[in-house]
Amino acid sequence: MKNLLKKPSANFSVDPKGRFQKFGLIENPFPSEPAVNKSSTDKRMNGDIFEMEIRRKENEHIKKAFLIEPQNNPNHLRLGYITDSSYIGRGNGKTTFIVNLRNEINRDFCLDISGGKNKCFSLIIFMFFSLEMNKETADMLDQ
Repeated sequence: MKNLLKKPSANFSVDPKGRFQKFGLIENPFPSEPAVNKSSTDKRMNGDIFEMEIRRKENEHIKKAFLIEPQNNPNHLRLGYITDSSYIGRGNGKTTFIVNLRNEINRDFCLDISGGKNKCFSLIIFMFFSLEMNKETADMLDQ
């Protein structure tokens, strides 16, 4: 018990600039929860901080397979899903990617992406493994 109450001899010092200023940031750019909440005004949470180049390979694949291929082609893909091959699978940007892709598709109903060949829209369906739905998820479904 005596060791539990013993205080450390080293002092804890805090950099007056902050931990993230050396990177040109004011605060931690990564949210504490690995989820997207479109109703949030915090850009870290609502998906507004996103660089499509990070998912360039997936973006090109989706555009080629779903959006640029003429819809009158019988082999045209019409339904897809996104999954992650990592062990953890959370906080890797999947939802932010599909939210931003959906926004890009729906901006001009794909006419700009397909060069005028296809007019379509995107929607996101979330699968839940719980009987309860939180407010953030319900808000995303309303988008």
